[in-house]
Amino acid sequence: MRGTAANQTPERPGEGATPAVGAAGHLTPTERQIIAYLRDNSGSLNRSKAVIAEELGRSVKTVDRNISDLCRKGVVTVEPSWDEHGAQLPNTYRLA
Repeated sequence: MRGTAANQTPERPGEGATPAVGAAGHLTPTERQIIAYLRDNSGSLNRSKAVIAEELGRSVKTVDRNISDLCRKGVVTVEPSWDEHGAQLPNTYRLA
C-alpha cells in the first residue's frame, strides 16, 4: 500500500520489487523495466543500448534517456569499456 493512512491505494504489480526510491524520486514504468532487466542479469549487464532496447521492446532513444535518468537518480552506474585498440565496447550497467 502507498499513500497516507486516510488515502491508501494498492501498489501496482512490480512496485515492491524496485529499490528504495526515497532519494531517487519517482520511477517510470520503463525505468522499472530496466531495473528488473538488470536484476534478471545478476545486477550487471554488458550489452549495447540497441540490444537492451530490442529485448525490452523500446526504442534506443527511450532506453538511453531512461538509463541516463537512472544514473542521475543514483540507481544505476555505467562503466565504459574499451578493447585493446581503443575502440569502445558496450558499457557495463550495474545497479547501484
